[in-house]
Amino acid sequence: MPVGIREISPIGDQNTQIPSNPHLWQIRWVRDLAVLAAALLILWAAYLTRSVTAPILIGATLAYIFNPLITYADKRWRLPRWGGAAIILTIVLIAMIGFVALAVPSLAKQTDLLLDKLPRYVELAGSRLGINVDWNRLTRQLHTAAQVDSEQMKPIGQAIVFALNVIKAALLAIIGFITYVPIATIIIAFCFFFFCWHWAAILAWFDQFIPKKGRDTTLDVLVKMDRSVSAFIRGRLMQALVMGVILSIGWWIAGVPYWLLLGMGCGLLNLVPFLAAVGWIVAITLATVDHLSTHAAFNIMVLVWPTAVYLVAQGLDGWVIEPVVQGKATNLDPLTVLLAVLIGGSLAGLLGMLLAIPAAACIKILGHEVIVPRLREYTAKIE
Repeated sequence: MPVGIREISPIGDQNTQIPSNPHLWQIRWVRDLAVLAAALLILWAAYLTRSVTAPILIGATLAYIFNPLITYADKRWRLPRWGGAAIILTIVLIAMIGFVALAVPSLAKQTDLLLDKLPRYVELAGSRLGINVDWNRLTRQLHTAAQVDSEQMKPIGQAIVFALNVIKAALLAIIGFITYVPIATIIIAFCFFFFCWHWAAILAWFDQFIPKKGRDTTLDVLVKMDRSVSAFIRGRLMQALVMGVILSIGWWIAGVPYWLLLGMGCGLLNLVPFLAAVGWIVAITLATVDHLSTHAAFNIMVLVWPTAVYLVAQGLDGWVIEPVVQGKATNLDPLTVLLAVLIGGSLAGLLGMLLAIPAAACIKILGHEVIVPRLREYTAKIE
């Protein structure tokens, strides 16, 4: 053995040689900690600049979703990748213009109608609870309480000021979001076009960081993760669209108020498993309150028909749409899906709920293909 070299035999590597007086970077655990710290620093920086990184990630995700279609067009019809990306962008732009022209006016009308009827709904709910609520008198009293400077009314005034500040912040956030959407859309479109065009080169660049040792195993695991994640994302997008259309049409036929607003909102909620039930609860609540605002007696069919439409949509989604467009992509049981969604929501809100299922699927594949076999190999050596 050369002078200054000593042999060590860590688990998983029996013939590793390092200098007897190594530099810090030559110590494996130091390198691993440095890489982990760098990764966390990058994630933190991405979070701080999320107004820019979010559209970039959305553009990359859309490129990832449409990459098989663009690759197929390139191989089948010799259509350049930039040409396929341009065609998809054009189709999406036309679809967005059509949606804005047809659906947005109806959505805005239904939203204004809901806001106009909100005072009547509040008064009706109060009367059903045995409380006489006069909306105009209530708003005048709250306004007066906010201006009174007595010690007795001070807590009420502070509460009102706090509520007004919350509403003001919400309005400013909405205005900021509306002004941010055009810029974000341009960034998403540009990133989508760029990633679609250079997808193969981007993958080749990352390929150089895969270690030669265990390369075949690593690529096999990555391919399985890719199949699972891509099938899940494409499937959920298709399911959300179909669910929104079915619920909108079904609730329109059932006479549910604000059917388009509720149907499309419930379709968006369906991007997260089990979350569409929130839209159903809101739909039957508004249908009930709207019915009671115009009828003296309650009709049970107000609850039955919207619920029947929702159950039919969920049945089609679970038994027809999901097996066709998604299949057993994630191979996760319902309990695991529910727990993953709850954990993701508690850690990162709505974004965490969206990413929970793909992350859980990747963890399962990693555990089944890498961690469990190594644990079995390690325990087999223990006498």
